[in-house]
Amino acid sequence: MNCVFQDANWSIAFWTMLLVLATFVLALVAGVQLNSLKRSTQIDTILKLRDEFFSDDMNNYFKLIDNDLISYNEEYEDFDLKNRSNLLIDIKKFKDNFITTYDLDNAILGHIEDFGLLVKTKIIKFDLIYHFFDVYIRSCGNNKEIMKYINFEREYDSDVYNNFLYIYNKCINVENNKPEAKKRHEPKQRTAKIHITTV
Repeated sequence: MNCVFQDANWSIAFWTMLLVLATFVLALVAGVQLNSLKRSTQIDTILKLRDEFFSDDMNNYFKLIDNDLISYNEEYEDFDLKNRSNLLIDIKKFKDNFITTYDLDNAILGHIEDFGLLVKTKIIKFDLIYHFFDVYIRSCGNNKEIMKYINFEREYDSDVYNNFLYIYNKCINVENNKPEAKKRHEPKQRTAKIHITTV
């Protein structure tokens, strides 16, 4: 009888161990699938953000920003436009000699503010935002007139554009810590050279 009891204990221990091992394997598989699902969700989200961000309006605004053609006007709380006749932009969009802060916020700054919030709350990994939007985030943050506007707004509410500054500073830190050869440089304007050859 003692032998039967020992066989029963061994059998119970074996099946218990097998059940624990199977549970561990299933938990491991579930963890891998959850990470894969999380990554897939982040990629879907970043692609939607990219599609919303890269619009014709965004391109026109960045031409103004990159060419230093905006000047923040504290009196009217908008941006005056400098001479833009040599740029290929939608003139109808900028028929006035100014753009409102609301327009710039809706077209660009609000998106960058959202990027900062998504990274800060760990909904999206910083690497994804950096990969898709780094040049644009740094371009806005490096623009003196945009920073003048942001600082003006922050005098009244110190929480305004916190997420913009958060993501901008993260991008700057990454860029500053790269070896010199790997740093991203904004593209230079090309000038067409025409070579005429005679035969």
